[in-house]
Parts: sequence; C-alpha cells; structure tokens
Amino acid sequence: FYFNRTGEWDKSVSEQLMIDQEYFRKIEMGFGKLVRPYELTPFSMYRNGETYLPRAQVQVHSDYETIAALPDFDEFVADSDEGQMTIAFTTDTACRDFSILALTLEDIDDEGRISFQNEVLFWLDTLMPERPLVVYLTFSGTIPNYGISYVDIDGELRYYYLGMSGEDGSIQLVEFEE
Repeated sequence: FYFNRTGEWDKSVSEQLMIDQEYFRKIEMGFGKLVRPYELTPFSMYRNGETYLPRAQVQVHSDYETIAALPDFDEFVADSDEGQMTIAFTTDTACRDFSILALTLEDIDDEGRISFQNEVLFWLDTLMPERPLVVYLTFSGTIPNYGISYVDIDGELRYYYLGMSGEDGSIQLVEFEE
C-alpha cells in the first residue's frame, strides 16, 4: 500500500505504507464516512460566473446506516406492497409545506422534460432538520410514481420526483416543473 498527496499512481513518487490489508480497509472505510453528496450544476445554468440553481435543501437517503442513525422522526406509509423500501428525507434548513406526492406521467416533451399529474399523499407544515421524515414505499417500473414538493428558502415551490439510479440503485431527487 502506497500514499501520496498528488493523486498519481506512480509508486516512485509515493511512500510505501507498512500496514496490512485489514488496517488499510479500516482507513478506507473511515474516509467513506466523510463523503458528502455534491449537486452538479450544468454549464448551461451559469451566467457570468453565477449559478441560478437554488441550493438543494432536502436530501433523500435509502441506506440502512443513515436511516438507523436518525434521531426522532416522523413517518408515513405510502404503500406496503411487496418490495417496500424505507427512505428518509432530511434537510439542513426548515422547508415549509413539505408534501409526499403520488405522480402520474402526463407528458414528455421533445426536449425530454417530464410533466406529471400529482396528488398529495402526506403533508407536513414544516420539515425540520432535527425531525426527518421516514417514508415506506414501493417503486414499480422505471417511470417515477412518487415525488415531493416544498417551499425553498427563496419562497419558491419546488417539485422533485424520486428516481432510482441505474448506476448503483440509489434513490435520487430530480427536479421537474409543475
């Protein structure tokens, strides 16, 4: 095992570590806990060095470790079909008018923008950082059937559908226009 601060894969510019594989894996797992999601902004959304995307306030989690470590939380059962998943919504700042939505695909335009009919299944006056929401639901097929809406820090009503990553199966929030 080798170490350097340049990111190069060349052993000649790296220091050999005198550790075994088990200790290395322990170090590696420790770094994994420091990883934080980072929202990428398309270049098309930049104007004169400024971005016009709102700061994401709500995060979705589907991993057992995160959900098991949550403090007190609210919960909602959207459905209890076979294959039910447990997901959690957390936030860094209070989000007003937080809703869990049932989505029905309405249209996909020529630009690939998706529109949905939505029905509010569950509503919270405010989703608070100290009180996350755990939701039990089932994903069926590739067309999103659940989403959320909330009023962001700028007073804008935001809509997101819950999508499943084709890469690793993680749950993602993807913004759409109402």
